[in-house]
Amino acid sequence: MYSSGNFFQVLEAEFQHRQVILDLFENIKRDGRHYDVIKILEKQTSAPSFSNFDTAFKAIYKSSNTKELYNFLKEEEEYNPEGYSKIAYLSQKFLTLI
Repeated sequence: MYSSGNFFQVLEAEFQHRQVILDLFENIKRDGRHYDVIKILEKQTSAPSFSNFDTAFKAIYKSSNTKELYNFLKEEEEYNPEGYSKIAYLSQKFLTLI
């Protein structure tokens, strides 16, 4: 998600491609265009939270475009209550700015 110069992003891949995601995150942190990069959560899952890999800009002002995000948040609330509060707080801040 993007709002007012800020990004909230979920990076995910199949476990055998985990190193690709870790390397990508390191590249993002080193990129001079990014600052105050914060990793909120790192975990292994049995299935992707977001089914469509899409790097294009997509407006999520329609409820149908937020379905996977809310499913992700619901799963985090159930299985990761410690991290959920941070993730939900940031997600809601971004969604209210849309």
